[in-house]
Amino acid sequence: MAGIREDAESGPAGLTLATSKVGDWANAIEAKRNAACLMRSASTHYVPIFYNQFVPETNIVVAAATTTPKLQDGVIAATQIAPSHEAGCTVFVHYNGPTDQLRGMCAGMATLEPGASPHPPHRHPEEEILIVSDGTGIIECDGKVTEVGPGAMMYCAGNTLHGITNTGKSQMTFYWSKWLANRASA
Repeated sequence: MAGIREDAESGPAGLTLATSKVGDWANAIEAKRNAACLMRSASTHYVPIFYNQFVPETNIVVAAATTTPKLQDGVIAATQIAPSHEAGCTVFVHYNGPTDQLRGMCAGMATLEPGASPHPPHRHPEEEILIVSDGTGIIECDGKVTEVGPGAMMYCAGNTLHGITNTGKSQMTFYWSKWLANRASA
């Protein structure tokens, strides 16, 4: 799979690492994330979010809306949505709101350029499913880093640390859905 070879190559988030072990990528990503948090603390505005520890202020972290009107039946094409753009990432939110059975649910599609992530690994109260349709990368879920490609699917329970990074040489596309049950609290 692209992104991890025996010889040195550029990996996720601009890391260069000579390894064939996914675990080494995970350790390098964690070290880079910790260093980035220290470097950003002086220059980036961090906001506490009720479900995250602290993440950079961004439009890319989407929470399930619970106070909007109930979602309506139907089909929404990506061409009908105004996307959110951040460096290397484009997000389309197809649905976001309560349903008959869920307090809140949001679903959409995102594209990542090589080396990009939509945000640092994070936690939120919603359960989430993520499906990779194109490209290759890694998904971190509950401390485990897994190489992924088309057809890979992630499930994570609420408040589980997770994230995705495009480690390939072409654009990565994935679909996501997260939800809060009527009994869950945010």
